[in-house]
Amino acid sequence: MLNIIYQDKDVLVLNKPAGLLVHRAEGKDEVTLADLLLKEFPEVKGVGEHPDRPGIIHRLDQDVSGVMVVARNQAAYEFLKKQFVERTMHKQYIALVHGKIMKDEGEIHLVIARSRPKARMVARPDTQAGREAKTYWEVLDRFKNFTLMQVRIETGRTHQIRVHFHAIGHPLMGDPIYHIKRTHRKDIGRVFLHAQKLTLTLPSGEEKTFEAPMPEELTAILKDLARK
Repeated sequence: MLNIIYQDKDVLVLNKPAGLLVHRAEGKDEVTLADLLLKEFPEVKGVGEHPDRPGIIHRLDQDVSGVMVVARNQAAYEFLKKQFVERTMHKQYIALVHGKIMKDEGEIHLVIARSRPKARMVARPDTQAGREAKTYWEVLDRFKNFTLMQVRIETGRTHQIRVHFHAIGHPLMGDPIYHIKRTHRKDIGRVFLHAQKLTLTLPSGEEKTFEAPMPEELTAILKDLARK
């Protein structure tokens, strides 16, 4: 059953749990967010640009939780998609990264491209080939071996936050793909990344911010971390 934060005749805003795949992926046969949407809100069938992604404008990685918006009709889909394209929809995340970052805030501007040998994404200097990607961060708390970050992305590239922090030597806790040996990766069953807030303009013209609380499994990890 979907965890609905808000709904009206045009949109659904939901809190996606970690572990739920957004839509069908090659080699995976499991219930997806798209399946649940069609079951609970059948009107989304045919909305959007692909039948496997009914009403889905953006996605979160399977092991990432948090706020997502879904269109209930084609007009709403086009209206919301335009905000993503024009970067007027604001996305804010919470991430726990390896290592202690001493600066209070910063930004990462590295293009992102697909690495053919490993079939994953890589970050490169903007002098090389790739898609523009901008990530802004602010430190929320510091622990002995980790830093809790508030992250805002101006672009929405595949695995952007995970790839960018890996590129600067501070991969996310629990990331099975983007990690480095010296971090002694800890398997927490998911990536410590949560889409906390989403600010957008509804088709009605009202601007709203929607928020999803951090899941209990992540707050429990923070309570167990040493501070010295």
